[in-house]
Amino acid sequence: FRPVAMIVPDFLLIAEILLFSAGFLQAKSLSEKLASVLRLAPDVLSVQPHYDFGMRTMKTVLERAETLTASLRGEEGSEAQILLQALKDVNLPKLVAEDTAAFNSMLDDVFMRVGEPPHTSGFASLVKEVAADVMECRGLAPSAAMLEKVVQLHTTIMSRQGVMLVGEAGCGKTTCRDILQDTLIRLCQLV
Repeated sequence: FRPVAMIVPDFLLIAEILLFSAGFLQAKSLSEKLASVLRLAPDVLSVQPHYDFGMRTMKTVLERAETLTASLRGEEGSEAQILLQALKDVNLPKLVAEDTAAFNSMLDDVFMRVGEPPHTSGFASLVKEVAADVMECRGLAPSAAMLEKVVQLHTTIMSRQGVMLVGEAGCGKTTCRDILQDTLIRLCQLV
């Protein structure tokens, strides 16, 4: 057998190059922040079998940031705010409830004085509005938490190749999926 040399990928350099190629002017500082978040997350958050803060997550965050940049052309919002929103969009849906506050606190520490990300999607508010109608038609009371989960599921499906809904029995996985399905069908009928 031939010997093989392997090295750990340089997250910082890879993130910087991908951010520059996506048109980010502050790619160097943003890549440092992204690498910091992905390095700190396993230490700060609880251990869960579905958590992944490696190269796959970094690539997904960068793809989401590029998508957000394209959708925000001409609107106010710093590049740091866009990356912050991308980190939230990709990671919050997979966190257990106990880790959400810790993750948001970590983001606040890394992205100091960045401010709230710009409103990124009129589509998200449209999905919430239609999903609320779908819930009422099904005899369910539209709650802010369920509507947010429906939007998160949609965002996750749009940014990942495979999605798995995990959780305790009876926590709303199937309901969330069914509401999203009916919501998207209704949205297609509106077009």
